[in-house]
Amino acid sequence: MLKMNGRRAFQVRHRLRFAGQMFCPPSAAIVGAYHYENVGDMALAAAGRQQYFSALGTSSPNPALQTCANIDAWPGRPRTYVCGGAILTETFIQKLRKRFSDNAHLVALIGVEVARQGPDLSAESVAFLEKAPYVSLRNRAQLSATRLSEIADNVRTHPDIVFAFRHNERFVPVPNENSVAGVNIVGGAGYDNVRTEAESMAVRSAQRRFFRTFVENALDDGLKVVHVPFALNDDMAARKMLDGLPVQFVPFSANPERVLRMVSGFSRFAPSRYHALIFGLLSDLPLSPFLYARKNYWLFEDFVGSEVPLGFREAMQGLSDAEIDTFAGRRYQIGPDTTDHLKAAAAAELETAFRSMQQ
Repeated sequence: MLKMNGRRAFQVRHRLRFAGQMFCPPSAAIVGAYHYENVGDMALAAAGRQQYFSALGTSSPNPALQTCANIDAWPGRPRTYVCGGAILTETFIQKLRKRFSDNAHLVALIGVEVARQGPDLSAESVAFLEKAPYVSLRNRAQLSATRLSEIADNVRTHPDIVFAFRHNERFVPVPNENSVAGVNIVGGAGYDNVRTEAESMAVRSAQRRFFRTFVENALDDGLKVVHVPFALNDDMAARKMLDGLPVQFVPFSANPERVLRMVSGFSRFAPSRYHALIFGLLSDLPLSPFLYARKNYWLFEDFVGSEVPLGFREAMQGLSDAEIDTFAGRRYQIGPDTTDHLKAAAAAELETAFRSMQQ
């Protein structure tokens, strides 16, 4: 019931936002999967808005938030900045083409990812993107694995734009007293790569063993364990996986600043979701990640550069309980220098993208 009430509340917020723009169409828009049911997506929006004003000044038109799924229904034809997420699909680009009558100079796509579902992009969509003033991906793998390779000279790559998310001046991290371990669990690990039921069962079994071992180790060390959901349905998956263990399950919040503040106070963190992993890196925590999707691997391979942790790929191959327990006991910490580099790189690309639309 709480989950359904939360979803209805987010739907109301979304519709009120739409209605407000119908009465007062915006001259600038930031577009993404901004439906309030995933705090990582809302962090993309927040980072985009912050860097928009940083690049163009506080006197610039206030950018409205619009959602990608029904972009063709939103009012007006504002300068549009697509800010992050696995939302680059043939359907989405065709909606952009229709909305802007193929005037690609009105659209910048920043730190996006080609969605796994559906066919590769068409020649018409690639031609549209080639004419856009700015296009970038948040990983390098897709630049060669999709039709974007045809316009590779026009496509940039950089860390996910959430690395540019800044807390406001009132932000005070929770004091880290080495007393709380954090966990984030998502169902469907390996959703974009698992092909057989046997592989799916192996991944679920390894994921369950990994997180239960992490929690038991933290409890043995005298720590309180908290599960923080990054999407509305994470709580259900976590309660099933951690059944019987004394874990506190905090309610879902779509406020990225509030969630980052919570994560920053953990003494160690085991994230699953992509932006849970990024929040842990932003907080420079000792991390024990379970890489649930390809994008998590790409983040480590492209920008972190350390040994890749456990994830669905290894689980699909079959691991012993001892091997899983070893992974659950490892900690990865990249250090402030690498964190600062990722922050600066993401912020610089956002500024470049926003300025490209003013030329």
